[in-house]
Amino acid sequence: MSKVRMSLKEAGEHFGIKPNSVRSRWKAGKIDGERDNSGKVWVWVDPTKAANDRGSKKKVSKVSTEGFETNEIKALRDHLKATTEQLDKANAEIEVLRPQATEAVRLQAEVKGLLDQQGRGEAEIVRLVDSLDKMDKERRELIEAVLKRRPSLWERITGQGKA
Repeated sequence: MSKVRMSLKEAGEHFGIKPNSVRSRWKAGKIDGERDNSGKVWVWVDPTKAANDRGSKKKVSKVSTEGFETNEIKALRDHLKATTEQLDKANAEIEVLRPQATEAVRLQAEVKGLLDQQGRGEAEIVRLVDSLDKMDKERRELIEAVLKRRPSLWERITGQGKA
């Protein structure tokens, strides 16, 4: 069975010893425990092991055992309530984050599409630059051909053509 959180008084009743004896055992490290924010000491007790760990041979009354069970049930209910509250908060946070996650996925897809477009645009730019270079080369060749056929100013004045 798992350990149950108890106050010093509850643990003392369970063990059949005084609360200060429980505190001494906690300080000596014989019992696990902790101090809460208000300074109250809580110890963790395994109820099945506790029967062998009693300080005296005094029998624990049925009222004490019932009180322990009632306290254990109350502690479990409190733990369940706290866990439920944490779950509710987590679910509320999920509801806030879900649209953001959907938007992030949409934006990632859009970025991928834009990067693909950019790649196609860059390929088109390279194709157009190559086409311009080719047309410029053809233009230069045409100018050179025209200049070769056209007589120079001197040849036109003297009427002599190229041989």
